[in-house]
Amino acid sequence: MEPCLPRNAGKAGRPRPPGGPPRRPSGGQHPRTAGGDLPEPPRTRGGYRDYPPQAAHRLAFIREAQAAGLTLAEIRSVLVVRDAGEAPCLHVADLIAQHLADIERRMAELRATRTALRTLTRRAAATDPSTCTEADICRIITPGPSDNGGLSPRE
Repeated sequence: MEPCLPRNAGKAGRPRPPGGPPRRPSGGQHPRTAGGDLPEPPRTRGGYRDYPPQAAHRLAFIREAQAAGLTLAEIRSVLVVRDAGEAPCLHVADLIAQHLADIERRMAELRATRTALRTLTRRAAATDPSTCTEADICRIITPGPSDNGGLSPRE
């Protein structure tokens, strides 16, 4: 038999907050997505949040900044600069340059990993499992002394 829950019970039997769900600004994104970067809006007589039209513009900016790779903390820092009445262009340019440098570094790491995996693929195709010993563990990963070398420098 199911437990008897009050009519206003939500998930896990907890009461739902009064006033119903928040009314989202057009754009479909919840205002807390960017860590509460929208001021608390006034409420309608029915208890719904009533966001002003500029809230949709702010959420669109947040969405675009996220798509560009900015974190919510970085987006918040841009909004703080803008809300202080200053143009955040220099700050945004610095953030973009940092992200671009990080991506370039990660791409170089991925290229090196791809090269290593291609080497392992060729080695795997040429390896006869019957020649592996317990001491080898796996000759695909760590070739023996007669093979063409490992992937990382040996000390």
